[in-house]
Amino acid sequence: MKTMLICLAFAFSLKAVCADNLEYAIVSGVESLQRVWTASSLFPWDRAAPGEVLVSLSCGFARVVYARVTTPGFARLNDDPNPKPWKVLVQLGHYCKLNEFVLDGWHLVAYRTWKGQDYLITFAEIRVGEDERLYVDDPDFLEETGLGDHSVPAAGTADSTDCAQPGPDCPPRRVYVDTIPMQANKSTQRTHETPPADQPTPACSDLAGKVVSLRGKISRKHDHMSPDADFGDALVIDPMEDVLLITLPRPLCAIDSESSNRPVVESGVTIIELSPRTAREWNAIRRHVGHEKIIEGTLSENVWWHYEATLKMDVQRVR
Repeated sequence: MKTMLICLAFAFSLKAVCADNLEYAIVSGVESLQRVWTASSLFPWDRAAPGEVLVSLSCGFARVVYARVTTPGFARLNDDPNPKPWKVLVQLGHYCKLNEFVLDGWHLVAYRTWKGQDYLITFAEIRVGEDERLYVDDPDFLEETGLGDHSVPAAGTADSTDCAQPGPDCPPRRVYVDTIPMQANKSTQRTHETPPADQPTPACSDLAGKVVSLRGKISRKHDHMSPDADFGDALVIDPMEDVLLITLPRPLCAIDSESSNRPVVESGVTIIELSPRTAREWNAIRRHVGHEKIIEGTLSENVWWHYEATLKMDVQRVR
């Protein structure tokens, strides 16, 4: 019911409507809550496609002030949260009930910023694990935000990636709070910026084996498969496979074509192949195709039969 109250009653899932460009915060309690009047009860980014009519069951918005954690790496209850007031707009339901946004105890909230204003999308209660680490396991929250693609099984339970909902044969999964990039932590995140146009481009060999974070546009392309791929008795000519790429706005580094084993080399590297660790992570990144994201991982020279991208990144995190 919470989802229906927060998102719009369209023929779309919340993930399709709300999951893009989400940020996260840890909040508790309510310092103030007040109705506000807006020109529409729709989120400002909602736009009807030609021939569509958007209908909202919401009665409008309210401005809520929460106590928000500002401590980078907040992971356990005994960590100092250093809470600060945080204003956010919440979309009310059909009956204009305000009390559902009074959050007792720490909650993880997903929100979106639009033209300088934060809008709350959904939230989940934070729980304490066996090792005292904080986590969320609300299956609706994990599904709506896409965090379920990065969830892990609860301690002492077998991993199962085929379960839609927790049950006797599908143990609950969780996402630890300290693995989710928080807005409060942005100043401490490690991001390797592409060098400005007026500065020399570093050598790719200097970045090999290092963990970096890169901002770019995600895409999905066909590229050549390994010559060692086994197709049995079938005759396959020039086999191809899907690969995920990130394209940077400017060259990240320069590579010496004479010292490379690749038949095709992009001298100023702007395209990097993404190599997720699991099929679950591959599907999670695929959802962001066409969007700009920050990808964190380790760089290396790509396998020689993949012509599209000279470098490869072993992905560790997407944000």
